[in-house]
Amino acid sequence: MRRVPLCLAILSAAFLVAFLTWRFRAPLRKENPIVLHEPGEETMEFLILGDSGSELPEQYKLADALERYCLTHPVRAVFMLGDNFYPSGVKSVDDPQWQTAFRDPYEKACLGKVPFYPILGNHDYKGHPAAQIAYSQIQNHWRMPHRFYSVQFGEIAKFIALDTNVADICGFSEHCVLDFLRESLMDKSVPVRIVLGHHPIFSSSGKYGATVLGRVLRWFMCKTGATYIAGHSHHLEHRQDADCSLDLFISGGGGASLYETRKDDPGTQFVQSNHGFLRVKVSKAGSTFTFFDSDLKDLYSFRDH
Repeated sequence: MRRVPLCLAILSAAFLVAFLTWRFRAPLRKENPIVLHEPGEETMEFLILGDSGSELPEQYKLADALERYCLTHPVRAVFMLGDNFYPSGVKSVDDPQWQTAFRDPYEKACLGKVPFYPILGNHDYKGHPAAQIAYSQIQNHWRMPHRFYSVQFGEIAKFIALDTNVADICGFSEHCVLDFLRESLMDKSVPVRIVLGHHPIFSSSGKYGATVLGRVLRWFMCKTGATYIAGHSHHLEHRQDADCSLDLFISGGGGASLYETRKDDPGTQFVQSNHGFLRVKVSKAGSTFTFFDSDLKDLYSFRDH
């Protein structure tokens, strides 16, 4: 019988301990519904940004840009891609960071009337992630019913929000992330299906790239034709996977310190180390993805027919 090399056994044990530690911290399913339905219009605009909770001047400047955009455009919702609070999440629903990293920058005349749908990032898990779910019960502006959920707007667009920190599988869609993703993508009646996660499948930052989870997510996206949008890498990017016509976006310029990027990665259509957000405009005719910077300069636009 062949023995498992000692180094492999140690790595496997370390991975198991790390996974179980994170899994233990993952909030359990409560009574909140995780499949949400909202009214839809013929054309809708959504703003998407990640890695925003730095409380740095860059976060506040981008928040002002979001407000200016909101005042002149019919924004339907804002999706936050995790790392909502740096460096270690929040401790409770009374944590002072709710004021300084969320309410102060985003509760403005227009943005304050728009629902924010967040997901959890790795920095959020360093605090008390369940507090971010509980905050939804006392602040309607912040809507996080669980660590994973979906929001469907009419019969046009469905956003599937994942917890990629603990991407588990157990056979029950109400309890585990990958089961929920699989069931959510089975319904192909909605023309626009966008999957949101904190961790990217690929990245030009040089710090984050493909992982086992990335390969699993890529397989799901390729099989169903959905689009994947992530944060975690602090820059803006659009990539195309030629093997399955998959579009991947990174919108990690929400306010944290930026990462350097490479511009020669295969499949990269656009990449820029800049603070900004992604505007997704959807209709039955297709979707348009546009990156804006903190001065509302249109950096790049792509139309998915």
